[in-house]
Amino acid sequence: MSTLLMRLQGVKQSWGVQDYYRIRDTNLVPSKSAVIGILAACEGRARSKDLSDLVKLKFGVRIIQGGVIHHDFQTTKNWIRANGGISEASDMTDRYYLSGADFLVGFEGEEQHLLELEGHLKTPIFQPFLGRKDCLPTLPLYLPEDGVVPEDLRTALTQWGNPLEPVELYLESRQGRVVYDIPTTFERDSRVYGARRIERFY
Repeated sequence: MSTLLMRLQGVKQSWGVQDYYRIRDTNLVPSKSAVIGILAACEGRARSKDLSDLVKLKFGVRIIQGGVIHHDFQTTKNWIRANGGISEASDMTDRYYLSGADFLVGFEGEEQHLLELEGHLKTPIFQPFLGRKDCLPTLPLYLPEDGVVPEDLRTALTQWGNPLEPVELYLESRQGRVVYDIPTTFERDSRVYGARRIERFY
């Protein structure tokens, strides 16, 4: 097995896992669904296309620098209703962001598949963003010298950079707490998320 490593750094990021229109939260670490969305966007994959090849990849996160949560109160107009109509009324939303966060994320899988994904990161078809369209990366998502490494996920995330520093990891596991961030489709009107388990390692 090999691991594809990606760097997620930006002025602000948002990794909501309970994304209601009125209140849009953020998790403290990137969700698997959101990072799969980044890969699909770079590849130019249509929202209706099957995601099973990306979902089956084992996912993990290393916190390089934890972010600070900020709250943004916004007023919107002419927003799209669930039935597809346009509302002319104004509405208010509460949005939460991570400021100053820096993450290393990884996907474990077959080397050839990961090399293809890395190629799409280098020449993306659609603009990648860090959870929301107003959250743009400040560094390239791919790592120029060690994007795909011949290591398992935990080893790759732990040994990247300076392995002497303390490392905090969140890895998919058969144990641990349950999160609902496994996408079945990115179609706007039929998004359903499955469950997986994650464990924290320090």
